Amino acid sequence: MIRALLLRSGVADVPVRRVFSPPGLAWLEAVVLAPEAQASPTRLRQVLVAIQAEAGGAEARLTERASTDPIAGALDTLVGIGPVLGLTLRAEIGDIRRFRRGAELASYAGVVPRVEASASRYWSGRITREGAPWLRWALVEAAMHAHRRSDALGHWARQLAIRKGLFTARIAYARRLCDEIVHVWPRAAE
Repeated sequence: MIRALLLRSGVADVPVRRVFSPPGLAWLEAVVLAPEAQASPTRLRQVLVAIQAEAGGAEARLTERASTDPIAGALDTLVGIGPVLGLTLRAEIGDIRRFRRGAELASYAGVVPRVEASASRYWSGRITREGAPWLRWALVEAAMHAHRRSDALGHWARQLAIRKGLFTARIAYARRLCDEIVHVWPRAAE
């Protein structure tokens, strides 16, 4: 909205990438606009401050909740999973005892390939996307950080990204992450 207002006011060259960053706000203070347009950036800045204050409080409550939850803490040890994803995974999975293996959790999340098989013919396609959409989202979000791992699984994910593409590798890593979640979770619940 600020960028559109600046364009309408004839300020086309904005020297900062993000207008609401500290340098952007400092630059915005110095910009002189028409009197009827000058009130809009001020109101939008007030809205931003209110949103940031509310988000900061929510993040503090979330971090406190995750620090007292033993399962979220155990999930936090996995690369790519922090307090938000740890609590999201905990809420979406519910009782981990429903899943004996990671493959069952992956199927529940819908990150397994669609398979058609008949006699000697076998076809594997896109993921099924059947199951819990928020769980699938959380797994793929965590999978975005697979390249940071220094172990064999991280190497596998990097190589797969080169061979098959980044998005395919993320889904494949999300499937492998289900194995780790099933492995880590029961120890935290004991």
